[in-house]
Amino acid sequence: VAEYLEKSMKSVWDKAESGTDAPVAAVRLIAMAQVNLLAGTPGIIAILFSRELHFNNEPLRNGLARNQKMFGARLEASINIAVEQGGFRSGLDARDAALLVIAVIQSVALRWSLVRRQFDLSKEAGRLLDMQLAGFR
Repeated sequence: VAEYLEKSMKSVWDKAESGTDAPVAAVRLIAMAQVNLLAGTPGIIAILFSRELHFNNEPLRNGLARNQKMFGARLEASINIAVEQGGFRSGLDARDAALLVIAVIQSVALRWSLVRRQFDLSKEAGRLLDMQLAGFR
């Protein structure tokens, strides 16, 4: 499962990143690719909160942790480029900024799951992500 998710996630990140040369846009595209993957595959969120993952399946937990780390590194690299090119403010800590982007995605996905998908995940995540990215400028 973790290997399948890793391939799926890497594929959507690669596709998103190839859609622009603008680093700020790349950050948003990569983040929204992840959101759209979650929206299209809600079982991923169920796996993340499952007892199986947290207590009975260390290889799956390790694989998903590795995926999370790769996602953070991808965001961090794009944020660094955006800082270097003036898209985000000088001195912005790219690692912390990447963690904030991930936090937006995780919190909206959790809320979406808890209310049984009663709102448009992509629209809500995009709205909040835009607010977060504006704070990086």
